[in-house]
Formats: sequence, C-alpha cells, structure tokens
Amino acid sequence: MHLFIWRHAEAEDDNPEGDLGRKLNARGHAQAAQSADWVRAIAKARALAPAVVASPAVRTRETATAFSSSFRVEPAIAPDADPARYFDLMRDDADSLVIVGHQPTCGQVIARLLTGRDGHVSVRKSAVWWFQLRHQSRGDAPVVLRGMFSPD
Repeated sequence: MHLFIWRHAEAEDDNPEGDLGRKLNARGHAQAAQSADWVRAIAKARALAPAVVASPAVRTRETATAFSSSFRVEPAIAPDADPARYFDLMRDDADSLVIVGHQPTCGQVIARLLTGRDGHVSVRKSAVWWFQLRHQSRGDAPVVLRGMFSPD
C-alpha cells in the first residue's frame, strides 16, 4: 500500500463555530494546492487511485478537496485522535490511501511508521509524507519512506 499522511494546510486562528469550524486561510489554500499537485503527480506516475480520508474538521476537508472532491470524512481521526485510529484505516484493501489529519497525531503516526515505536515527528502545515507499506499492519510491518513534501 502507498500511504500519504498529510497534515492540513494553514487555517484561520479561530472561528465562531469552534475548532472544527476553522477554515483554510489564503496561504493555506495555496499550500494545499501545492501539496495536492505533488501527491497527484506520484499517483499518476504509479497509476494509483488513492482512497482519501479526512477528519471532520473544515480545514482538513478543504485540504483534501485540493486533491479530490471525492473523500470520506472519518470522525475517528478528529483533532487529538488516538494514533491507532490512523492504523485502523490502513487495513482497507485500497492500493493507496491519503489520510488528511492533524498534529500531533500525524507526527505520532509517522514516528511509529519510521521507528516501530511511540514517538513524535514535527510535521509542518500541509506537509505530506509518502510511505510504502509492504503489507498492512498496525505499524510494525516493513515500511519504506518514499518521500516528503512541504510547501513554501
């Protein structure tokens, strides 16, 4: 499986609807477009049709929309989600998966994929980490980091 862990792009500081209602700002829309182009180029070159999953937060849904208008909203990966919920998504039969989520969970998942143990990696806004999983697991399968993209 090709796995893309994508932190949402830059968003407004606050919103009357609360944290989940925060929208991307102008810079965030530009960041999301750049990151989407990077993922799209990889998907095209490898003939992948990634399933896309986003948190219910407006900012993650707007980030995901830069790549595809067709994605699934997954409440289990809302802000401050347990990293195990991301690994649950990796059990799908898709050949490729894009997960658009939040810090610190994105960094915790990336650390687990890279080291096989709990930890934390700093992930910039709209950064995408591309992994290849040799088989689906809860993070302890052989994993290859194929690349990382950070806009700006």
